[in-house]
Amino acid sequence: MAGFIEMGYALLNFPIYDDKQREYDSYALDRQYKCSLCGWQLNFGLALSKKHFEAVVERDEREGRGESRIDQRGDTWQTK
Repeated sequence: MAGFIEMGYALLNFPIYDDKQREYDSYALDRQYKCSLCGWQLNFGLALSKKHFEAVVERDEREGRGESRIDQRGDTWQTK
């Protein structure tokens, strides 16, 4: 019997409008899952408010969690 195992998440902050590329006003949380039977992976994106995004970042830093954040400004992964 197959099921999905949560692998982690990535926090995203990015511009949403092509004509306003310097305004990073969109926030999301991508949850990452993997099938326990075949290994197929799936990302599920959730939109966040700026306040909620900042609360997740603050919690990760406070708890010393090693979750990843994507820095779209430089296309690099940052880990805390």
